[in-house]
Amino acid sequence: MKGELSEDALNAFMAKILENPKDMYRMKGVLAMHENPYKLVFQGVHEMTFTEPLVLWKEGEERINKMVFIGKDLDKAAIRSGFEACIVGGTGGGGAAAGGGGGGATAAEPAAKRQKTEE
Repeated sequence: MKGELSEDALNAFMAKILENPKDMYRMKGVLAMHENPYKLVFQGVHEMTFTEPLVLWKEGEERINKMVFIGKDLDKAAIRSGFEACIVGGTGGGGAAAGGGGGGATAAEPAAKRQKTEE
């Protein structure tokens, strides 16, 4: 997903999708935060999350965010729209929750899709 993420919107989005932490087994990704020169590595297991700087974005490098969510009964559409809403200049601030149907793994970036089912 292209663009830079709002830290406040991302924090609100993550809090919303982690309302049922037992259903979210694992999260991981590389993030481009607004006004942050570093690629950030994001990892999470249930409600425990960790973010650390990786390397500086190269000059002219397109800022792309990739996230993978692995869990039970994840709502892929809600996760995607909530994550998209965190993009600065996007549709708003991180509102949707993961919860309804589907299951398995979902990725916020199509190139990072994984089909993993944990049941």
